Amino acid sequence: MTPADLQLTLLVWAATVLLVGAVALRTRFLGWPPPPRSRKLSGLGGLLRGVVVAAWEEWLYRQQIQRLLVAGLGAPMGLLLALAIFTVAHWRPGEWRFALLAGLAGTFWVWLYHHTGSVGASALAHCLLIGPWLGVWGPPRFRTSRSPRPSRRWWE
Repeated sequence: MTPADLQLTLLVWAATVLLVGAVALRTRFLGWPPPPRSRKLSGLGGLLRGVVVAAWEEWLYRQQIQRLLVAGLGAPMGLLLALAIFTVAHWRPGEWRFALLAGLAGTFWVWLYHHTGSVGASALAHCLLIGPWLGVWGPPRFRTSRSPRPSRRWWE
């Protein structure tokens, strides 16, 4: 890996971290995105988000993570970086278990691509499994300390 390749790699990683951080801050403090209007639109939006995210992840993997693997960091380090990026990218307030599950799924597709060499199979599997699940069913709602308490019955 030449110094120019290393600089490009670091630049893309920094841009990714800044982009994910900006989206996370906007989601956390401004309540974006707004709730969907219907389940069908939500499902279509989830599928489109899955396609866009999968395309970005595949490009990032092919251009950057592969270079890091070749540079001598080794497959475990590359997969840990993938897990961190995909987990943060799918983060939503109060739903860290879903984000971790999505991160593990994204890391599995990176591993699948690394061993099969097929970008299409990896991207298609990611879109079909993650995209509709995000949109149609939505992420699972886990109880957090901030969730409202159940209402008490009048006889209690």
